[in-house]
Amino acid sequence: MELAGVALPDTTPGGSFKRAACLAAEAEAQGALLIEKLKLTIKKLRHEQFGQSSERRALLEQLELKLAKVEETAAQARAFADHVAAYPAAMK
Repeated sequence: MELAGVALPDTTPGGSFKRAACLAAEAEAQGALLIEKLKLTIKKLRHEQFGQSSERRALLEQLELKLAKVEETAAQARAFADHVAAYPAAMK
């Protein structure tokens, strides 16, 4: 399985559920940090936007697109983490 271009470990029976869950949680935390960073940068750029060049507006638009993509990836990481967490329980 692959998530955001990163190959994830084997989670079949006998695979490393704990490692997969750890990687998923780490990806989720990194995604959340990046989302907050992008939101702060966008907020600062919006504050400075009045009277700025079109280059600033273009940068703002690019950051907003990147934020949307990162939020989508973070949602995928959360879904994967939930799946990994639920899988051992389903095996009982």
